Amino acid sequence: MKAQKRGKEQQLDIMNKQYKQLESRLDEILSRIAKETEEIKDLEEQLTEGQIAANEALKKDLEGVISGLQEYLGTIKDQATQAQNECRKLQDEKETLLQRLTEVKQERDELEVVAMDAENMRKELAELESALQEQHEVNASLQQTQGDLSAYEAELEAQLKLRDAEANQLKEELEKLSRLTQLEQSTLQAELEKERQSLKNALGKAHFSEEKERENSELHTQLKQLQDDNNLLKQQLKDFQNHLNHVVDGLIHPEEVAARVDELRRKLKLGAGEMRIYSSSDVLGKSLADLQKEFNEILAHSQWEREEAQVRERKLQEEMVLQQEKLVNGQEEFRLACERALEARINFDKRHHNARIQQLENEIRYLQENLKSMEEIQGLTDLQLQEADEEKERILAQLQELEKKKKHEDAKSQEQFLGLDKELKSLKKAVAASDKLATAELTIAKDQLKSLHGTVMKINQERAEVSSHNQNLTT
Repeated sequence: MKAQKRGKEQQLDIMNKQYKQLESRLDEILSRIAKETEEIKDLEEQLTEGQIAANEALKKDLEGVISGLQEYLGTIKDQATQAQNECRKLQDEKETLLQRLTEVKQERDELEVVAMDAENMRKELAELESALQEQHEVNASLQQTQGDLSAYEAELEAQLKLRDAEANQLKEELEKLSRLTQLEQSTLQAELEKERQSLKNALGKAHFSEEKERENSELHTQLKQLQDDNNLLKQQLKDFQNHLNHVVDGLIHPEEVAARVDELRRKLKLGAGEMRIYSSSDVLGKSLADLQKEFNEILAHSQWEREEAQVRERKLQEEMVLQQEKLVNGQEEFRLACERALEARINFDKRHHNARIQQLENEIRYLQENLKSMEEIQGLTDLQLQEADEEKERILAQLQELEKKKKHEDAKSQEQFLGLDKELKSLKKAVAASDKLATAELTIAKDQLKSLHGTVMKINQERAEVSSHNQNLTT
């Protein structure tokens, strides 16, 4: 097809070149005719100036020849115009054929694209069939896995026969909910969220128990620190007593100071009674009383903190025991929730897998229908290609017929040009012969005029001689 197209395009180019050559040759012939016409007019003017009367018949013949040449030139011009119109018509037909050829080529490209799409559709269908086969294999593997899971579930059911009534009730509710279609997933998600929340609460309680343990350890640390502070206070008291003893030793009545300090020591040990102040000037009694009061406040605060720490420690221990029990229950609930979630996940995957298989089967049916329609389109495409080939052959036959017609017209024009050339040559010969005859006649006339002029001059000379002789005679 492409080779034929290139051949026809080359033929059209050759025809265009021949048409241009004929136009150039026609222009040359027309210019030559115009030039020779001018030459004939010049000769006519020369003959008119030289011998109008003698060459009147030749002038009439020349005018007849010129009028015949002009008529023939007009005929040639009309034929050239007709040839130009036919060439333009052929050019328009060529452009129309090229446009039709371009449209046929575009249709062929579109049909090739459709054929490629059909081939790609076949490949995609084969890939989908392969994917479906793999999916069937995966389905068989999943069914085997489901059988293994069923065995594992049977084993789990054998192990979970000792579940309480609430677990059995939840399982029955889950089995009822599994029969539903749309509400199944939402209910399952709500159940999972509930289990997750309970697990989260259990974990939160576990974290709370851990925080309580940490707080208990902190309280132990604080209690130990208070004991250390108490020991430090005792050490400070001991140091103060030593210092007081040292001060008492430097007082005027060390025995009284020692007795008062012993009294303070006894009252501190017994925890009852207050130091007596004997007078307003009893500075030692006031100091010991203030010291006893401050020390009693410190001891009371330490005792309160110790008792509070013990109470908190007991509460924490009770809370730890309770949280440990809840943690055990939470782990059991978490295990049950995991088992329910696993069962729900298996059912969900099974439904999703079945839906995927159904979707693939629907896609395969859709692709088969598309393939069938594409095959029908391919048949129509082949028919259109065949019609396009027939149309192209018809166009090529028309081009060949036009080419033959143009060659015939070119040969006819060539014959006409040759006849015109012969007539021009004969006309030139006639004009040359007439020119020679006119030249000879002019030469004879000149010789006659020259002879007459010599005769006239001779007569005039004789007359002059006679007149001069007569004058001489008269004188």
